[in-house]
Parts: sequence; C-alpha cells; structure tokens
Amino acid sequence: MINTNGRSRPRGRQYRRKRKRTQVRSIFALLLVAVTLAVWRVAVAPRAVVPDSPWPSPPAIQAASAAVAVNGRLVLDLNGQIPRPLASTAKIMTAYLALQSLRPTDQVVVSHQDLAATTARQAAEDGVEAPLLVGEHLTVEQVLQALLLPSANNAAVLLAERTSGSEAAFVKKMNATARQMRLTNAHFVDSSGLDAGTQASAADMVSLTERAMAEPGFLELVGTRQATFPGWGTITNRNQLLFTDPLVVGGKTGNTKAAGDCLILIGRIRGEYVVAALLDEPSWTATYRDGSTILTWVQKVLTANAFKPPGTAGSASGARLTVDRPVLAVSPRRAAT
Repeated sequence: MINTNGRSRPRGRQYRRKRKRTQVRSIFALLLVAVTLAVWRVAVAPRAVVPDSPWPSPPAIQAASAAVAVNGRLVLDLNGQIPRPLASTAKIMTAYLALQSLRPTDQVVVSHQDLAATTARQAAEDGVEAPLLVGEHLTVEQVLQALLLPSANNAAVLLAERTSGSEAAFVKKMNATARQMRLTNAHFVDSSGLDAGTQASAADMVSLTERAMAEPGFLELVGTRQATFPGWGTITNRNQLLFTDPLVVGGKTGNTKAAGDCLILIGRIRGEYVVAALLDEPSWTATYRDGSTILTWVQKVLTANAFKPPGTAGSASGARLTVDRPVLAVSPRRAAT
C-alpha cells in the first residue's frame, strides 16, 4: 500500500503479529536466563551440615560470641565474626607454633632474662605462673603442659623466646600465621593473651583450633587431665568439662577482666570432631553449662540424622580441617540468670 507522500506503510495486522512474536521470544529468553541463574545459585550455595534437614534453633547460651563447627563445617555463628579479647585461649596459637618449630624432647633452659621478662609481666597482670629456677632444664613437652593445663603465662614467654628468640619476634610470627590462615579478625600483641589487645573472633578461634588439631601432639596435650611439673608437682587441666562431660576430648580455658570467661572446646561425637568457641561468658558456671549444652545439641542433630559431615577429621596423623561458610547465624540470645 502506498500513502499519499509516496512512502510504503506496513500492513497493520501483519506488523502486530510480528511484534507479538518478538515480544514472546524475548520473554521466553528472559525466563530461561532466570531459571539458569536460579539453578546455578542452588548448585553453588553452601550446603547445611545435615542435608534436607536444617539445623534446629540452637539452645540459649550466655556467651557474647560463639561459633561451632562439626568436622570443619561451621554450623553456628552467634556474633562469631566480632573480635574480642582472648585471654589464655590465645595460647592455642602459641602451642601451635611451638609444636611446628620444636620437638617435644627439645630442652628449654631458664635464663635470668626469662625470669625478668615473665616476672615483670606477671606483676602487671593477674594470672598463673609456673615455678621457674634460673638454669633449670625443661623439655618443650613440659613447658607445653604448663602452658595448656594450668595455663602458665611464663610458659608462653619461654616457648616464644625458644621458638623465635624473643617474644616480640614470636608475636610477629603469630600475626603472620593468622594472615596465612585467613583469620581476618585476629590480632596478637603477646604470647599469653594477658594483654586485652590480643583479640580474635569466635569463628577465627574455631578455625585456628582445627588447624592446631592437625598438628601432632596437640590433641593429646589439650586432652591431658593431669601431668607432673618440676617444683610444682601435679598440675591439673583447668577445663572442668574434661572431667565431667564424656563428649569432651580437649580444649583451652581463658579469663581476664577484659575477656570475661572464655572456652575453646573440642568434642568427639559419632566419630566426628566438634569445635566450639565461647567468648565473654559471665561466669564459669555459665561457660561449662553452655559448652555441654552445645555438644548435646550437636549430638542430638547428628544422631537424629545419622549423617557424616563432609571433610576429614583433624588428627595427629596430619589430616586438616577446612572451615566452610556459616550455615546458621543467630541473634544474641542470653538465658535468664
């Protein structure tokens, strides 16, 4: 059809049909893209530890921050990314680096310099101090036992100096290791955790503990109930759950005014390792109650689902755990006191 000015005009009905077909094709293409993206997101999304059965709401606990991992998969995050003072739980990093660099049978000779450094620190902060004598010969294993059972602060300094030459150099190594482990909220300023500037998040401490568990000798040390130390006699692990909860196989306590009561707990349930970090608890009664409550919660879930989480359990054989992204985040919730 020719219009009056000489230009052709499209046929109305045919044009509208063609335009409609084009719109339908466009809509179909968009739907296809949307479905493809949805399928991709499901495929790459982090999976819950128990497939097809989400973790139930965790029990109320009084820790300001907490994180729990089952065989390398983080299943609970309660303010778990917030850095907090660590107190003596920081000694897990000290023990880890000492075990990497020293043999348990290596000798540590106590010097005047060691005593001066540890005495000055002890005068500034309240804490446990091992009875040391100038010229005394100790094995690395003995010093590690003093570090991890009664939590002697001067044992941390001894190991730091024996490993790196000075505590300052050792602290640099602690922070370098934290970066290598991608502990994004961790920062160390001393080897014992007495300084409130030594901080990390609960999730960081779970990851660190899992790495330490893969170091030969670590699990045995943190699971030791009692040992003998020269001049001290019998020393006892401060982690009371080792004596009262059959699910507990190790851990590390910590306490300062800035940090509150802290506990890194290692459990074994249905053959799987469970690591829990409880930071800034109001009391030791609450700390130990929360620790047992968390392990019981995990036990019920794993038993009900009869599920083996992915990953390889950390052990002295050298197997390493990899912490996955959190699958359960909860809001702060404190039980009534």
